[in-house]
Amino acid sequence: MVTQNASYRRLQNEQIADRGQGADEVRVEGEFYEDAGVQSVFQTRQWALIPGGSDDFFDLKLALMQFGTIDEANAGLRDWTLSRVESPPTGFVDVRRVLRATEFGDESVTISYGFDRGQAGVTRGYLISVRTGGVLVQLIGDALAGADLAAMEEIAAAAVACATGSDGCAPMELPPILLEGRTDAG
Repeated sequence: MVTQNASYRRLQNEQIADRGQGADEVRVEGEFYEDAGVQSVFQTRQWALIPGGSDDFFDLKLALMQFGTIDEANAGLRDWTLSRVESPPTGFVDVRRVLRATEFGDESVTISYGFDRGQAGVTRGYLISVRTGGVLVQLIGDALAGADLAAMEEIAAAAVACATGSDGCAPMELPPILLEGRTDAG
């Protein structure tokens, strides 16, 4: 896995500028998080090439968000996950709620989706959002070859355990099935 970025974007209600982000962008992003009740945000993005000579890669993003209240975290879960099903963001296609998904935390939502990478094609993947208390964990992963729900849920379980302090935080290997070009997404 190659880590593209891993950083706090907000810490204890103070917005932190991302590389190349102007003052106005930092202010607007800070206001967005403040309005949503988000106190701290940690984000990371990692990717790994899928063997076999293709240009495909597994793209994995993780966001850990600490809200001021459980109600604000509930709103974040609904607004930032279920809204993608109702009104998919630009580039997202065939977005559906997965009803057979594992339940995590106090409340969780899993969606499957396609993402248009332009000339490369359309990826298949999953977004798993988990609220536990005032913490929201969002995991999103996709590849042209697709993603495996059980493998994504394995990563989500480790992220939730880390974010809630119920287990130690440690690097983990990407489940091999995510790099084998097999998928259940779709």
